Amino acid sequence: MEDWGVFWFGFAVTAVLLVCRIPGSILWGILAAAGLAAGLGKLATPEVIVGLPRESAMWQLDIVGALTLQCFLFIFVFVYMDIFDTMGTLIGVSEQAGLM
Repeated sequence: MEDWGVFWFGFAVTAVLLVCRIPGSILWGILAAAGLAAGLGKLATPEVIVGLPRESAMWQLDIVGALTLQCFLFIFVFVYMDIFDTMGTLIGVSEQAGLM
């Protein structure tokens, strides 16, 4: 069975379970597809789960290049976007809780 066959099998299992209103149907479909792929020998296990970066990559940081006006503007925009998003959430939740 090809890789697409594993996908369609998992998709079909998920669809049938969704129609039958089985709780966790998406997870069961994923597990069924993973089980089929493992049974067919299609799963590849990683050699390293967590690895450290190579030493040569650590010394290639461009700190001076990162300290440009464009970088500061990027950080400025995201900080203020986060502040307004957080304030909107805080106000909305406070009103719903009757704390305003």
